[in-house]
Amino acid sequence: MKTWITYVAAVALGFSATLLLGEFELYGTIVGSLVPVLVDIGIFMLFPMVFVMFCAGISSLRRHARTAMMVGTTILWSIVTAVFLSAAAYAIYQLLPFGFENLNIIASVSAIPDGVNQGATVDIVSMFVGKNAFSQVILSNSHLLPIIILALLVGYALKPNIEVIRPAYVVMNSFSEAMFRLARFFAVLGALFIGLLAANYFNTVNFDELFFKNLRFFAVIGIATATGLFVLLPLLYGIVTGFTRGNPYRILFGTISALIAAFFTGNHLYSTMVLLPTTRRNNQVQKRIAGTALPLYTIIGKGGSAMVATITMMAMVHAATGSLPGWKTGAVMAGICVMFSFLSSWSLGFESLFIMLAAAKFLHIQFQQLDLIFVALLPLLSGIGTLLDTAIGAFGAAYTSRMIVRPMATPYRELI
Repeated sequence: MKTWITYVAAVALGFSATLLLGEFELYGTIVGSLVPVLVDIGIFMLFPMVFVMFCAGISSLRRHARTAMMVGTTILWSIVTAVFLSAAAYAIYQLLPFGFENLNIIASVSAIPDGVNQGATVDIVSMFVGKNAFSQVILSNSHLLPIIILALLVGYALKPNIEVIRPAYVVMNSFSEAMFRLARFFAVLGALFIGLLAANYFNTVNFDELFFKNLRFFAVIGIATATGLFVLLPLLYGIVTGFTRGNPYRILFGTISALIAAFFTGNHLYSTMVLLPTTRRNNQVQKRIAGTALPLYTIIGKGGSAMVATITMMAMVHAATGSLPGWKTGAVMAGICVMFSFLSSWSLGFESLFIMLAAAKFLHIQFQQLDLIFVALLPLLSGIGTLLDTAIGAFGAAYTSRMIVRPMATPYRELI
């Protein structure tokens, strides 16, 4: 059965289970204790996969002189999407300036999460010294940059330009194929994980206080998300590919399972585990592109988080001052959010919050505890930001791959 069907069914099952069993304390305890383990399993598997895939991908790209194109298109797509999504968020809030209606949710939060503070002062050198599967080599368990750098060095040396290197190149390429097979296995069985993740999500998020009492604000967020996901990203993809490299909505359809995983975890690394096999199989992205571009997008492809941060920051300024930020002020906020989005990956799971806090500090804006509203709304806002970030990665990998070779559409019966 297709993953988009099983993942949607898993969400429905998780919602139904919460409706039936949500009042029982044991249910919440069991589900709540399983969820962190399930997310950690996905991230644990991702690190060695990225190392092997990136090594094989870089060596193959060097062999065919395509490395510069992959890097250039990845950076270009990340910048373009961040700028346009943040600009769209700024324009939408100017047209629909609906702020927070329930400020009492501040009482449910005591402080900014520690993970955000760590993201601003991370010591990159200390990350290269044992909590992921490569624990004897790399210390970081929440960022792919150290693994990517190590894989880049190995992959650079694996270019099969002399006879003695070719066996190592072939072996690494075979290992990469095995990693994609393992990722596909995880994506298919991941529906079981999503069922539990969704059950915990519906059981722990207070929709009455967070969502329904701030309905107008989330209406703006919803309009911005729909605009970004169904209008801007497909349109930008069509523009950069000259409207000749496939249907962008087919790409979106092929990544439904990864988008669902992104929303219910708020974790870009976990959603990438699902995105790797679905992008390659469903969207016909070359293995060497999927294995190199998608890990890079977990670092710099944060336009969705920048969009959420822009809207929320403007709403907070609106609530703090009682007046809507002017067009010039709003444009500056959006631009600063774009700038800090490229550093937000150091705060895994808190990207949008990091962007907003860093931008506010840079602009010397004092929210007077209003920033705790974002923390209270984090389960909803973080999921939306990660969903858009995952979509950016899917479109970006397809864009790069289609600049190298024109693919054939995958028949529906062969979709994962």
